[in-house]
Amino acid sequence: MMVVFLWDRPILAVCNWNMSKRILVINLTRFGDIIQSQPLFSYLHQQGKEVALLCLENFQAAARLLQYVDKIYTFPGGEILASLSKDKWWKGLEQLFASLERIKRDFQPEQVINLTPSLSAKILTLVLGKETLGFALDKWGFSTYNNSWAAFLQASSKFREASPINLIDLYLGIVDSQKQANVRLELRATSEDSIGKWKKFFHLPPGYGLIGFQLGASDNKRRWPVAYFVRVGKICLQKFKLIPVLLGTESEIELANRFEQLADYSHFNLVGKTELKDLQAILSQLTLLLTNDTGTMHLAAGTNLKVVALFLATAQAWDTGPYLEDCICLEPNLDCHPCNFDQVCNDYKCRYAIQPEDVILAIKLVLDKEYKSLSLNSRIYKTTFLNNTYFLENLNHNKDKRYLNMSFFHFFYFNFLVNNLDFKNKHNFVALKLDDKLKQELSEIESYFFLFKEQLRSISAYPLTKRKQKISLFHLKLTSKLEQTRYFYPLTHLWLAQSQQGFSSVDDFYQLAHQYHSFLRKVKEKFF
Repeated sequence: MMVVFLWDRPILAVCNWNMSKRILVINLTRFGDIIQSQPLFSYLHQQGKEVALLCLENFQAAARLLQYVDKIYTFPGGEILASLSKDKWWKGLEQLFASLERIKRDFQPEQVINLTPSLSAKILTLVLGKETLGFALDKWGFSTYNNSWAAFLQASSKFREASPINLIDLYLGIVDSQKQANVRLELRATSEDSIGKWKKFFHLPPGYGLIGFQLGASDNKRRWPVAYFVRVGKICLQKFKLIPVLLGTESEIELANRFEQLADYSHFNLVGKTELKDLQAILSQLTLLLTNDTGTMHLAAGTNLKVVALFLATAQAWDTGPYLEDCICLEPNLDCHPCNFDQVCNDYKCRYAIQPEDVILAIKLVLDKEYKSLSLNSRIYKTTFLNNTYFLENLNHNKDKRYLNMSFFHFFYFNFLVNNLDFKNKHNFVALKLDDKLKQELSEIESYFFLFKEQLRSISAYPLTKRKQKISLFHLKLTSKLEQTRYFYPLTHLWLAQSQQGFSSVDDFYQLAHQYHSFLRKVKEKFF
């Protein structure tokens, strides 16, 4: 990849968001991501901010579940795109500009926080606010980030082997870069009338409870087999007196039909029969939810309902797991899991790798509230919190190499993002046995930055024009080396994002390189 070093590009002005009172948050993503933005709104509310949300029209119902959102604006993306594709395309542009002007006139945002990395969202950010946080564009049209958390979010989402920080914590880091706030996922409470309605609907016999089954997933390859759900449901009813409740949208009715054909026991089928406003009330009646990685999982966490969650294909528990303590996350113990988003797979054996027996043991852990270690063929983790961030505790006796690596990456990137060099937080992985290849890469990267610093020193007396040329060359060589690493791609992306923002002097550029080198040296000293 060719790297263009923009020496003369001015430094991005970092806005003082603490001075802003009216903040517009742009989140043009799906249901689950909307729900996961709740802690950000809770934090802004604690800071005394008036907050509005701009979301896609399709997900305004999800937005209404959020607390501390003073106004909700919807973006009719599909309607505008349809207008642009017709002969009278200017009608679509008129509609777009009219909706943006309405937001500016009605809410008068003093700052915009954009949580969506798409180009369209960045353009909206540019139009709606002078002061921005998160994903943005500069006046030349280049993508830019106001802090390292947004840059890391962009990078880690593309590289599944080193994506250890939960999306909620990355959202929070955009406004709380030191991660000092202790904020949880707590959604708006559902109405007592709605709760009463569903309590009456289920009308359970004495001693029985309910377990929710979310059969579907956002992507079919991330869906656990229906037959496995059926087997788990039968044991839940016989052993735990938990009656399965099938949940899902109209698009998942076929899955529910297959479940009903296979299940020879009592259950409730609500797939395609409820609205989103009902789902939260239904969840309040459950003892537990068994789910693929879906928006329902995040809704349950925000309703304080314990979850046993299955993460298949591209999904993993570290960055999208339920933001609630004492939930259980299961992953297939396969070297290929999680796969990258662009990876082609012919069999998706991960879908069948987690056996129903493992899930039953996980359910029993939650019901008994005894989170003891097990010997399973699957990876099994308990959710917890560390340094005000989501973390996973390994519950598998068997060796889990991936857990060791991901624990290290959580330590590494968390401390890097909060600019902590003394490591005086609650991470304690001194005895962690790192993968030899990972240690080798870490050592090589540390030496690359040391060499880069020495090269910058060597040209300090050069004329300015020649210094610029040399620095561009040195920067290109360093970046090409970093891009060849297997484990530290997010660090490479962070370096690219920060080193191309522009600097007023060679000394400033040297200080950035020194910051990277010092951190890498400290980590190397701790683990080697």
